[in-house]
Amino acid sequence: MDLRSRFVGELRRMDGGRVLDLPPNRVAEAVRAVLGLAGAGIVMMDRLVRLPVAAAGEHVSEAEQLQVTLGDGPCIAAAELGEPLVSSELELAGRWPMYHAALVTRTPYRGTLTLPLTRADGHVFAALDAYSTDPVPELHQPLDVVQAAVGPIVAMLLLGALAGDEQQLLWPPNEQLRQRQQVWLAVGMIQESSAVSDLDALAILRGYAFRTDHLLDAVVDDLVHGLLTTSQVLAAV
Repeated sequence: MDLRSRFVGELRRMDGGRVLDLPPNRVAEAVRAVLGLAGAGIVMMDRLVRLPVAAAGEHVSEAEQLQVTLGDGPCIAAAELGEPLVSSELELAGRWPMYHAALVTRTPYRGTLTLPLTRADGHVFAALDAYSTDPVPELHQPLDVVQAAVGPIVAMLLLGALAGDEQQLLWPPNEQLRQRQQVWLAVGMIQESSAVSDLDALAILRGYAFRTDHLLDAVVDDLVHGLLTTSQVLAAV
């Protein structure tokens, strides 16, 4: 049985054959199972930050947050290029040393895989990230075969869960997505205090997170709920 057939079979097994009704975490779990990797997650691409909509695996959410906090990493790079990318631990250390250091310190993951998810016009609107505990991810299939077998199906399921403007998910938001959506509010708060662009405001928040050894989502949550002030953030950058 080819990879695509095995993936469809795994999706059907997840919820009694109702593939189109699967919640996002089940889709990520099916990806993890069929690829034999330790974790998988699905994110939507926004102009400012990625929006996490699914995670399967104990440390997937943290691995995703590390890239958003740093603003760089293999999964972000693959989505921006619109090309699938598999990275060993050696490649992570060479190309993204800060991300690699954070990843191996905070999680058991040592390798990554990203499949860009595209609309019919070829625009990348989301990405599927998968994580390996082995220094060299073992895919058992060529990367282009994995992309062709898994990517379009996950993209179809995600597009089917988007409202007309392709920004509002019909899936119930998970806690990490709710937290990530606060980034826009925090960016606005920094802009009010410093009269910078939204991208510069995000860079300021990331800089504060990096300097204080926090994840971006945690900094944003503290700022929005009054446990941190914009003056404190700006003074530390």
